[in-house]
Amino acid sequence: MPGNTGSVSILINNIDKTAPTGSASYSTTDPTNQDVTATITTSEAIETPAGWTKVSDTEYWKVYSGNTTETITITDAAGNTGSVNIAISNIDKTAPTGSVSYSTTDPTDEDVTVTLTTDKPIETPTGWTKVSDTEYWKVYSGNTTETVTITDTLGNTGSVSIVINNIETATLEPEEDTTGTVSQFSKAYGVIDIAWLDTDNNVISEPEAPVLCGMTPVKWEGAPGSYAETTTTDEDIDWYSYTAQTGDTTSGGTSKWANAVTANGNCYFVWIPRYAYKITYFNSQANANAYRANSSSTTGIIGYSNIYGMLDQASGKVVGGTAPTNTTGTVQTTGYTEYIPHPAFTFGSTEEKGIWMGKYQSTGTISSITIKPNYPAIASQTVSTMFSNSQNVSGANSISADSHMMRNTEWGAAAYLCESKYGRNGTGVRINNNSEFYTGWGANADGAGSVAYSATSTDNLYTGQYGVVASTTGNIYGVYDMSGGSSEYIAGYVNNGNAALTNYNLNLINAMAKYKDVYQIGPPDAQSNNYNANKGIKGDAVYETSTSYSGLTSWHGDDSAFVNGGNPVFARGR
Repeated sequence: MPGNTGSVSILINNIDKTAPTGSASYSTTDPTNQDVTATITTSEAIETPAGWTKVSDTEYWKVYSGNTTETITITDAAGNTGSVNIAISNIDKTAPTGSVSYSTTDPTDEDVTVTLTTDKPIETPTGWTKVSDTEYWKVYSGNTTETVTITDTLGNTGSVSIVINNIETATLEPEEDTTGTVSQFSKAYGVIDIAWLDTDNNVISEPEAPVLCGMTPVKWEGAPGSYAETTTTDEDIDWYSYTAQTGDTTSGGTSKWANAVTANGNCYFVWIPRYAYKITYFNSQANANAYRANSSSTTGIIGYSNIYGMLDQASGKVVGGTAPTNTTGTVQTTGYTEYIPHPAFTFGSTEEKGIWMGKYQSTGTISSITIKPNYPAIASQTVSTMFSNSQNVSGANSISADSHMMRNTEWGAAAYLCESKYGRNGTGVRINNNSEFYTGWGANADGAGSVAYSATSTDNLYTGQYGVVASTTGNIYGVYDMSGGSSEYIAGYVNNGNAALTNYNLNLINAMAKYKDVYQIGPPDAQSNNYNANKGIKGDAVYETSTSYSGLTSWHGDDSAFVNGGNPVFARGR
C-alpha cells in the first residue's frame, strides 16, 4: 500500500523557566536619622513579598527603621524564584555620648576649664569652643551644676553633666548687724536647697542608706487607686529613690522615700536622710519659681538663711539675733560651707545618718501605739502621757532604735525635705480634712472643708488620687498627715515656767536634753516676744518659714502660733 503521510502541529508556549529579576532603590542614601523606604522594581509580575506593600504587579515598597542587609526572594506566577539584595547602611539614630574632664578638681580660686569629648562629630554647643569635631572646651568662673545637650550632625541628641564645686571665692564671713539698722527681710517666698551629708558633714552624691533597726523594707507597685504593697530587701534597687523634681507636683511626684514596716506589721516608718540646707528668699513667688526651674536665676533674691544667720542681700550683713544657736559643726565640702547641717540629725552626742519618722499619725491606743493608715489618730492625751508612751514603741515592736516623741526640729527636717526638690518642690501638701482624724486621708481639693470618714471614699484614702497628694512626696512613698488631721504635739516648748508645763507636760520637761527642743521666753512671755527671741533656732520650720508669730502666715498659708503662756508646747500640722 502506498505510504500516505500527514502532519500535526504542536504549539507549546506556556513554559516559563525564567527567574524574575529585580532592583532596589531607596528614599535616600545620604546619612539620616529617619526611616528609609526601599522600593523593589521587578522584570515581571511577582507575588507580594512578605512584609512589603504592593504598588503594582512589578513595584513594591517597605519601610526600614534601622540599617540592614538582607536578600528578598521574589517569585513569579510560574513559581520561578529570583532575589533582590537590600543594603541599608545610612541610618544613624544613636544619640551621641560624651565625657568631660576638668583642668583641676582640687580646690582653687581660679577659673576651671572643662573639656568635652564625644564619640562622634557634634554641632558646637552654645558657649563652647571647638577644637575638633569631637572635642570642645569652656571656661567656668564659678561653681555650677548643669546639663549640656549635645547634638550630632543628623540631629540625634544626648547630654553630658557638668559638675564644678571646687572653685573657692575669697569671701569674708558676713558681719552681724548689732545696731538694729538692718531690718528682717520678708520670708514669705523661700526656696530650700538640700545637700546630702555623711556623719562627718561631707557632701555626698546620694543620701545615706537607711539603717533598718530590725524593720523590713516595703514598697508599692501600681498607681493611685491600684497600689499593691509588698515587702522587699535592702538590696532591691527599686526600694527607694530620692529623686529631684523638676516642676510642680500638684498632681503628684516621683520621689520615693524609703519606707519600712515592723515585723508585726503595726508600725510604718519613712526614712529622712541626713542633709544640710540653705534657704534663699525672693521678693515674689514668680522669682522663687524661676529659681526652682533654673538655679542660675538670681532675680529677686533678698536674703538667705545660712550658717551665718539671716543674711540680708542688700546690706551684706546678718540680721541681728539670727545667728544659729542650735546647730553642730559646719559642712566640710567646698561650695557648700554656707549650708546649715540640719540639727535634727544630732541626737545627744551622736551624729545620725538619718531618722525614721512615723509614716502616719499615731494610731491604736495610748498604751499600745501603732502607726497605720485608715485608723483614727490618737487624741485627747496629755503631752506627758504621749511623751512617755512613745518611748515604748521600739520595745513593743522589736525596733533596735530609741523611739521618742518627735522633736520640733525633727518635724522640721521632714517639712524641709518635703519643701525641697526631693519632695514636693515648693508645692503645698494637701490637707487631711477628715473630721474623725483618720490617718492617710486627703481632701478632694485645697481648702476643702472637713468631711466624715468613709471606707468607700477610695479616692481620699492613702492609696487614692487625693490621698497621695496629701503626702510629702505626692505619692504613696511619703509621710502623711503633716497638714491637717489631729494636731500633733511635738517635743518642743517655751521654758516660761507656766503651770501648764508641770500640770500636763512634766515627763517632757524632765527629759534628757536630746529628747526635746527648748525655747527661751521674750521676755516678757508673749507670742511676739518669744518668736523674736528664738530667731536663731534653725531647721524647725518656724521663724525661717513664716512672716509672723500668729495667723495664717507660714508658707502655703499654714497656721503660725508661737508658744507662750498656757500653751507652751508646739502643735504642728494645723
